[in-house]
Amino acid sequence: MTASLTPPGAQPIWDGVLVRFGEIGIKSSSVRARMVSRLRSNLMDQMLRRKTEGDVEVRGSRLWMRGADTDALLDAAVHTFGVVSASPVRRVAPTMEALVAAAPPLALSRPWTRFAIRARREGNQEFSSQDVGIQAGSAVFRAAEAAGRKPKVDLKSPEFELHIDVRQDAAYIFLDGAEGPGGIPTATQGKVVCTLRDRNDALAAWFMLRRGCSVAPAGNVDPALLSHLRGWGLSKPIGSDVPEAAMTWKAMAIASGETLDQPVAPPVAGGMPVLRPLYGLDPEERARWMLRSGLGG
Repeated sequence: MTASLTPPGAQPIWDGVLVRFGEIGIKSSSVRARMVSRLRSNLMDQMLRRKTEGDVEVRGSRLWMRGADTDALLDAAVHTFGVVSASPVRRVAPTMEALVAAAPPLALSRPWTRFAIRARREGNQEFSSQDVGIQAGSAVFRAAEAAGRKPKVDLKSPEFELHIDVRQDAAYIFLDGAEGPGGIPTATQGKVVCTLRDRNDALAAWFMLRRGCSVAPAGNVDPALLSHLRGWGLSKPIGSDVPEAAMTWKAMAIASGETLDQPVAPPVAGGMPVLRPLYGLDPEERARWMLRSGLGG
């Protein structure tokens, strides 16, 4: 699919969202395949939560989300564990001709003087990523001059970067990237029951989701925290008694938000291991993670 070009100065119309993962890539081939498959399913679940239609395709070391609502796709991606970053992209054929044609209109949609082309390639094309940078950069330079600008190539500290990611079957051109939560996909590890009495408990549950666990709350659950974490993939509450719920659900442990400086009443574990992922965080670091998880400062 080759999209229409963006007129200079106009807002780009994107074809979908390109998703990048990190830690998954260092796993063995069998584990990686399983985690990528789960990541795709989790992205689809997040799209369903946002009532946006589309599909997710695995493209080597990337995933390609396509659908009519690019903003909703991007929001789904950055709320899915395992995603390192995601970008709205223009998708074109993986040929030098298509790249040279598509790069200038996208580049001229932003004001800048100093620019750089950041190109990557995965495939057996007859050109290198350096070739892409040179030829696309030349096309952007000429188009900027024709538009009355005074362009300058600056690879060290550019005002603007145009990214080109060439895969075997398609190429993706984008301007920006949104940070994802990282970690590994939820539901690739064991089950954990969490308490959900306060924000510390909620952050502990968020950490366990980020490490790939399937997490369900039990006991006295704060409704606002439950609503927030449901958007991150938390399961529905499974019972009022924490250890009983953990045993019934066949969980491997119970997660709690206890900290060294602000201890709370620990759950009655009934002999089950209790995980305390906030124990190693100082207050400043904990505050940063609170912001990152959307739980506040």
